[in-house]
Amino acid sequence: MTHRGILVNTTLLLFTIGLSLLLTFRVFSASWDPRLLFSIKYGDMLITEWSQDYGQLRVNRSVGDHPLRCGGITYQRGLGTHANSVLHLQFDRNYQVLTGACGVDDESKPFGSVVCRIISAGMVIFQTPVLRGGQGAAPFNVSVQGLHGLDLVVWATEDGITSDHADWLGLELR
Repeated sequence: MTHRGILVNTTLLLFTIGLSLLLTFRVFSASWDPRLLFSIKYGDMLITEWSQDYGQLRVNRSVGDHPLRCGGITYQRGLGTHANSVLHLQFDRNYQVLTGACGVDDESKPFGSVVCRIISAGMVIFQTPVLRGGQGAAPFNVSVQGLHGLDLVVWATEDGITSDHADWLGLELR
């Protein structure tokens, strides 16, 4: 087969794949949300934007890719991140509260120290004292009445970001 024949076959294959994807998109477009392409679904929430200074955001695992564990307690559900991080959540407006806990994952103990904040429209609606590796998680229960999104923020303390493996645990909208 000549190079020209390979090019023609490749072009036809790509055209066929593209047409197939276009038809699939049109069939499912009524229920397809484009934010899902670059978002993470977590319960009734979408994490539409995120950034962190080290590692990668993990769902139901620590940033070190271990089970979520704070203060000797293992959690089945949560988000593993690292300071400094911002996770932007979006959700429907029909919820009243967001509950959960945050802390430094035990994989960091005895190191790691962070402050966790929940921010809505630029205002801090929840903030922890300094949390350290080996401590238990700090529970929260914040009003989300009328809101459709908020930010979960983990910030390092003066000692820098070393070992600042943070978890947002058992997040639930009610």
